[in-house]
Amino acid sequence: MQNFSVGHLEAGPVFECVRFSIYGRSPLLQHYLYHHNLTDTQKPTGLAISRTQVKEIPEHSITYKQVVKGQGKKAKKLYQEYQEYVESQMK
Repeated sequence: MQNFSVGHLEAGPVFECVRFSIYGRSPLLQHYLYHHNLTDTQKPTGLAISRTQVKEIPEHSITYKQVVKGQGKKAKKLYQEYQEYVESQMK
């Protein structure tokens, strides 16, 4: 059984609650509200709701692209190790 180290953990992103208008012309949001009969799109009332968004990202945070690339390398390595194991069992 292998032991894996977690490595250095740093603080994650900082979040903040913001208010926004649901009539901000987002086609996806308007479509959802229309099809669920949650709003009358002909008469916007200026209704605002709150949501959470990332306020600031840590300086040395890893990007999504780097995560995907790293996982690709791990998958390739695991596949190679599996192939070596299979070949060793065939001998």
